[in-house]
Amino acid sequence: MKVLVTGFEPNDDGLNASEIVVNALQRSPPVGLAQYVDEMCFQILPGNTHLLREAIEDKLSSLLPDICIGVCQARGYNKIAIERMAKNLRYFVTPDKTGNAPKGIPIVLWWGDRLLALPVRHRRDSAFARDPLHPS
Repeated sequence: MKVLVTGFEPNDDGLNASEIVVNALQRSPPVGLAQYVDEMCFQILPGNTHLLREAIEDKLSSLLPDICIGVCQARGYNKIAIERMAKNLRYFVTPDKTGNAPKGIPIVLWWGDRLLALPVRHRRDSAFARDPLHPS
């Protein structure tokens, strides 16, 4: 099984928490993931929205992952959260690395403005209590 874990470059000269987390996972995976690191690919995506789609499509077509985990940075959050809904829009409050600030531009043109809802429930047990890459 192949797993793709992505983060983002900073949009400015600052830091992006997702890049820090993804690089840390690759360098020093937690005990629960260490045995699977050879099956994982870590990728930092560009902070330029015009290059993002091509970078994602290239990585997906070359790797053909079974699972994709996108790590992002959300303004105002001070903890890790699982995103339950995603809207098919690029909407930036602040400009990206090259000054682009799209406001409501579809990511996938044929998808329209539909929401993607993920069936995620809050769990108190460890995410690694079961074998995440080789479920029985």
